[in-house]
Amino acid sequence: MDQGCSKLKKYTGRQRILTQLKFITILMCVLFQISFLNAGPLEAEIFTLTNQMREKAGLNPLQVNSHLMEVAKSQSSIMALEHTLSHSVKGDLVSRINRSRYSYRLIGENIAESSTPNVNVVQLWMTSDGHRENILNPTYKDIGIGIAVSSDGVTYYTQVFGSQ
Repeated sequence: MDQGCSKLKKYTGRQRILTQLKFITILMCVLFQISFLNAGPLEAEIFTLTNQMREKAGLNPLQVNSHLMEVAKSQSSIMALEHTLSHSVKGDLVSRINRSRYSYRLIGENIAESSTPNVNVVQLWMTSDGHRENILNPTYKDIGIGIAVSSDGVTYYTQVFGSQ
């Protein structure tokens, strides 16, 4: 009986190491994607928290997409310049995505504003049915995240989701 238990412990130890290596590999890929796309630390944190929510729901992680990053950053910047929270400040999501040349089957967007920079925006989105549905939509494969601060200090957040 002891041999069986020790074999089980060895297998469990190997599995734990493989799981840790898988996590480290995924983390390195994520960090490379984020740094490659010049995301800030708050955008990176929102990306991580979003994928943690998906992982808890048993979903695959989203991948950073440069086109969607451009769309999200632009949307947040425009909202900050206009001092308004709107999905259609300078055109609707479809027109913004089409200009980015992201070929999509499905797209979605979450926006928010806050008087202080706050990564709890993901938790706020998770308490809203529509925003939560975007974060946990199993069809989405890609994400872009943009954050901008207006002249009066309001932070605007955008998540753009897509699948090709």
